[in-house]
Amino acid sequence: KMQWSRKQDSSTQEKRFSATSITEEVQADYRNYVDTVTSPAAALYIYSGVDFGEDRKALKEYILKLGGRFPNHQAIQKLVSNTRNYLSIFEEELEIGDAAPDLMLPDVTGALLPLSFYKGKYLLVDFWASWDGPSRVQGMYKKKAFQKFGNKNFFLVSISLDPEKEMWKQAIKQDEYNWTQLIDEKAWMGPAVLAFKFDSLPFNFLIDPDGRIIDKALYGDSLLVKLNQLFR
Repeated sequence: KMQWSRKQDSSTQEKRFSATSITEEVQADYRNYVDTVTSPAAALYIYSGVDFGEDRKALKEYILKLGGRFPNHQAIQKLVSNTRNYLSIFEEELEIGDAAPDLMLPDVTGALLPLSFYKGKYLLVDFWASWDGPSRVQGMYKKKAFQKFGNKNFFLVSISLDPEKEMWKQAIKQDEYNWTQLIDEKAWMGPAVLAFKFDSLPFNFLIDPDGRIIDKALYGDSLLVKLNQLFR
């Protein structure tokens, strides 16, 4: 009986290895197809089935080849542009001392608000999402910062990467966020990520009155310590 079980286990493992090998072969064929494809429709169809995982180098090589094969095809060139913009998030990084980019997004009423509105103030630009647990945990520290320093030359703007606007509004109400709230419904492919080039949540940038980044990634008590240093 035990011997039969072992045979069954061996057979199951062989099937799994076989399935894995087939998947790898298919993915390799998909990636290589870009070197010979002549139909833009076929190229787009095959691209939708390619899984690059965390291999961003392979994705970049693939997308550049695709763009080179169809330099005049509008949809493919738009795909190439969007992908390169996305990859730039991981290749570049805003550093302390850099000028903070401007960004205009809607608030809870739908009104558009530019970050440049706060020029001349100390501004914490905070990126979060209602679906992200660590972001919600950091909410208590943001509330403390707003309560303690909101009557000084300090403003807080939270920008959510939420595809679902109603979930975002519900989280704001539930967690009692009383400062300026903006939303980027395009999430990781939206203008917020492309402008500030961050690749994780939560994330934040502290900007001085001249519009320069003076600190970033301030979490927990380190945020309150930094603000105490600024306003003591």
